[in-house]
Amino acid sequence: MEKYVHPNYIKSSKTVVSIVLSLFIGTGTCLAQESMIDGKLVRLNGLKFNSGKGEIVANFGKPKKVSEPNYECGFHSEAEQGNRFYQLTYDHIVFIGNASDGYDIESIEFSPNSDLTLHYGQFTFTHKLTKDEFIIFFGNTIKNRFDDNGNGITDIFLYFKNKDDGLIFTFKSGYLAKVAYWSPC
Repeated sequence: MEKYVHPNYIKSSKTVVSIVLSLFIGTGTCLAQESMIDGKLVRLNGLKFNSGKGEIVANFGKPKKVSEPNYECGFHSEAEQGNRFYQLTYDHIVFIGNASDGYDIESIEFSPNSDLTLHYGQFTFTHKLTKDEFIIFFGNTIKNRFDDNGNGITDIFLYFKNKDDGLIFTFKSGYLAKVAYWSPC
């Protein structure tokens, strides 16, 4: 015995399938347009995002402090990665890493008192960079992705291309105040 299917059921099923496909396509398009950072293009006063300790010391001198952060989790966690990690702390910069993995930029504090310049390709990040200039560079798609932390402080997270980690850009009163590395736990 052949099962009877009402014609309206077929139309409504096609509509549901069309809506679901549209949502998948729309979501995929939004994700494809999400701004990301290419870590290979990041330079701090000429240093790559990941550099050797010797290069860092040659550029910034001896660190003010060397310490083991002992993070519980993340890409710089001894427990998860099986390696010890060290922070090299300077006045406005902290690097994190070790001899075998190199040292990543962990955080940069921008202020009129520092002459630090972070380059991303041809784009320059200093304490004079405005949030509006940042949005123009990375595109209007990021405009609504900023988190408002109150007191004129906003930040945005951008993933590294094809990676699970990235950078958090913090703006205070509309100007770049900090860039910090982030990795998932």
